[in-house]
Amino acid sequence: MRVQTLHAALAALVVIGTAIAGTGLLTVQATAGPPTPQVMDGTAQSTNIAAEAPRGRWDPTTGTGELILDNRSYYTVFQGEDDIEAWRNTDGDVVSGTLLEGESGASEGDLLDLTSSIPADQATGRYSSAELTARVLEPRISQVTLRNQNGVEMGADAAIPTNNPVLVTADWNYVQAEDIQIAVVDQSEGITIEKEVLAASPSDAQAAQLPADFSTTNLSRVTQGLGTTGHNTAYWLLDFTEVDEGAYTLRIKGSDSLTANDAAWTTELSVGEPTAPTETTTALTSTTPQTETTAPATPSTERPSETPTTEAVSPRTPTRSQTSTVSPTQTTTEVDGAGFGLATGLLAGLVVAAVVTLRRL
Repeated sequence: MRVQTLHAALAALVVIGTAIAGTGLLTVQATAGPPTPQVMDGTAQSTNIAAEAPRGRWDPTTGTGELILDNRSYYTVFQGEDDIEAWRNTDGDVVSGTLLEGESGASEGDLLDLTSSIPADQATGRYSSAELTARVLEPRISQVTLRNQNGVEMGADAAIPTNNPVLVTADWNYVQAEDIQIAVVDQSEGITIEKEVLAASPSDAQAAQLPADFSTTNLSRVTQGLGTTGHNTAYWLLDFTEVDEGAYTLRIKGSDSLTANDAAWTTELSVGEPTAPTETTTALTSTTPQTETTAPATPSTERPSETPTTEAVSPRTPTRSQTSTVSPTQTTTEVDGAGFGLATGLLAGLVVAAVVTLRRL
């Protein structure tokens, strides 16, 4: 009797352990604690204004911002710049309103007033005061190149077929100050059509002219430069396929203030008929028909015609197609979780209890 009781107790322990394991109470999960916050140094880091000179606080996309000057570098500014929000020295002090005097050449004896704009006719050259220096330059488009779909450079007055896209490349000396933009004007109607003709699918020869890190999607951007594409050379692709033949004006200039005199570049384009594709003509060899000499036919004795034997083809007995009955696939659902473990434990307990009861009988 005691042995049976002991067996029943052990069986009960097994049942309890099974149920507990099924409910997941014996499973130990490592819980990740919240990340330890980093302690930031509360000491404010002073801004190195000198490292930002002269245009670290300037936006070439809009041609606005602050200009920073020191007492020795003669940083460049340009005739006609405006929207200057402030002038600062390398200590961060605002020095707007300071007068700098021309040192030599065209600027000698002239004054540069550090205000919100630089006059378009400000004398070029070096200027300085006791603490500040600057150099005034004339803004200009330095070079523009046009290349056809073969990558060959074209003259500005060359006729452009409507089906021959043109790659336009431009460099300018005021890259740090202002981005540049392109305009295409239909002279017959006096309207700008650059958004209609700008494209982004150059030929292989034209693509070879682009820097490795220049995305072809930028070819269709009206405005380009350090502020927009991150490049100091602009590349545009013009495709005249969808416009009429005629005269067009191509103009490149600054995107904000620098648009006068040599800061802009203009040329006339003559868009003509599309280039006809080169046809490959295959020479056909003429063949002289040969006259066949037919010998007179020898009369032959007619033989009785043979009656063809007709084979009786018995109709094919249709073969009964065997239909394969596909047994439905039984999907076995894997049951897991607390409920399953508890049910298993209870069932095992009932079995053990039944065994003990039978042994007592």
